[in-house]
Amino acid sequence: MTKTHILQSGLCLLIVSLALAGCGKPATAPAAASPPTSAMAQTPAAAHTSGSITANSALLAAGEPFENLTEQALTAPLTTLDGLIVKAKGAAQTVRSYLPTDAAGQLDAKLGEIEVARQANQRTDLALASVEVYRIMVSAVTPPVRTPTQVNMLDYAGFRYSADLMSKPSRWSDMAQAIDVARDNWSQLSPQVTDPALRAKVDAAVADMESAATARNANHAVSSVKRELDLVDALEKSFSKP
Repeated sequence: MTKTHILQSGLCLLIVSLALAGCGKPATAPAAASPPTSAMAQTPAAAHTSGSITANSALLAAGEPFENLTEQALTAPLTTLDGLIVKAKGAAQTVRSYLPTDAAGQLDAKLGEIEVARQANQRTDLALASVEVYRIMVSAVTPPVRTPTQVNMLDYAGFRYSADLMSKPSRWSDMAQAIDVARDNWSQLSPQVTDPALRAKVDAAVADMESAATARNANHAVSSVKRELDLVDALEKSFSKP
């Protein structure tokens, strides 16, 4: 239900209530004062919708520092890495109250893993813990949304695959699990993509990621995951069009 429909429903209920209240009163009784427009706008449903939009924006914004941390975890100088960690942890704390209890517990666990991995200089573990926080953030987003959550989950799958690939040695078995996530979310999202050329490109990229991991072909894996992540950007743009 749109916000306009919510406001119209609230107004109809208000009119009926006033009419019923007036039936038992003398004709000379003064009419009840109408509530201000601002009060009518704050129906429970409208407040919930507004709150969901605020929470969604905050969760998506908080996910971005973890996306950056994941991308740079294996290559950034230590001083840069530490700055990225501080920024990401600060962002996480600003949205913790928006997370369900179980997701908040997962967040705390993954933040702990990031700290442990940093102290041990285990950069792949740090990257994977960071991308899991990104997953927690985007998975907590609820309707109404313009860009489906599956788009962000394709981003998650690509970053996880890439971090596994850059590990020494590459973590091929976990890359296969990342592909499962990509396939599952793409099967849900594909029918919503109206551009057949874009749909075919994503199909091919996910298939190439799978064949590269199966063959343990690092060069093929690098090119296929880069293409998939670029296509996620194209999907975001397609869903953001008015």
